[in-house]
Amino acid sequence: MHRLVGDKEQKENHTKSIVYAAVCIALSFALSYIRFFKLPQGGSITLVSLLPLMIYSYMFGIRKGILAGFIYGVLQAIQDPWIIHPVQFLLDYPIAFAMIGLSGIFKKYFTKYPILAFILGGILAGVLRYSSHVISGIFAFSSFAGEGYSAVAWGFLYNSFALVDIAIAIIAGSAMFANKAFIKQLKMQ
Repeated sequence: MHRLVGDKEQKENHTKSIVYAAVCIALSFALSYIRFFKLPQGGSITLVSLLPLMIYSYMFGIRKGILAGFIYGVLQAIQDPWIIHPVQFLLDYPIAFAMIGLSGIFKKYFTKYPILAFILGGILAGVLRYSSHVISGIFAFSSFAGEGYSAVAWGFLYNSFALVDIAIAIIAGSAMFANKAFIKQLKMQ
């Protein structure tokens, strides 16, 4: 009997995580259309488009967060494609956004300080996303480097938009994580 109850609870949690993933991916996708700045060879600074994915990762863990980020990355490639090579596609879209799924990695280490866990996870996720874009930039976009810049320097400079984008999401998310009612709601999930 216990096994049946456990299976039902697992199934309900699995269903809940799928529904939340769909909602968070859709919300992130919708928010990605609200752009503060768009770069000529792809990339933009948005209004907290990464925040729903970051919260999802915090709520359901990094495995599910990485998968949600991967799916979101594929949607981004459909929304506004700038694809010149298959490896570049993987680095700039599914892999880069899958890194956002690591936002929840510190949740179990800072249980008493969820805001710290969120900030550190967001920083790690943002740096890894940025790194993926930089590698892609060096590999595939070196011919677009600005005058006087090496491919490496241009890759770091051009893709710095990703750091601004994650910083906006971390600041907005920190305000949410500073709210006790929000934390209480997260714990109920």
